[in-house]
Amino acid sequence: MIVRAPARTLPIPFLGSTQNTHGAVDHPIDRAVTLNSTNRVTADLAQPRPSPSSVAPPSGDPVIESRQLAAAAAFLADQKKGVDIKVYDVSEQIKFADYFVVITGTSRPHVRAMYDDIHYRLKAAGETHARAEGAELGWWVLADFGDVVVHVLQPEAREFYGLDELYAECEIVDWQKVDFPELPAEKV
Repeated sequence: MIVRAPARTLPIPFLGSTQNTHGAVDHPIDRAVTLNSTNRVTADLAQPRPSPSSVAPPSGDPVIESRQLAAAAAFLADQKKGVDIKVYDVSEQIKFADYFVVITGTSRPHVRAMYDDIHYRLKAAGETHARAEGAELGWWVLADFGDVVVHVLQPEAREFYGLDELYAECEIVDWQKVDFPELPAEKV
């Protein structure tokens, strides 16, 4: 039996929270709270949900190698006029991902447009990601492709959360020099 946590306001707008018709806030974390056999509320947050991209395609081989996938996401963002595109190799600092792609969009529609293009074109190439966080708001959109996590942020969000400072010790990949497979045409 799933029990909803009381409505509350989180200061982090990128969690994908939405407001239902009754004014209550629906957060993704609410779905992880359940009642155990003794009717006590429990939440197993230590066990992350498996990402759809972490499941290999039927052939057993990854569709696109993670370094190439990160470069492809950066390339697609560049085609949509993304600003200050950086690909960080975080494999030595973080165990759940190999690359972070950090992109700045100039407005909410720009952030959404870049995310949409990355989502549709990489999906057409055979790559999938877990449910994107923040796509509705366009402040900070996070798409988790398994070994590659794509962050598309507005300038204020990028400055406020300081991802570049957080991963300053990580190697910056020159994504323009990484070869990747040809991507499907842009969605019309």
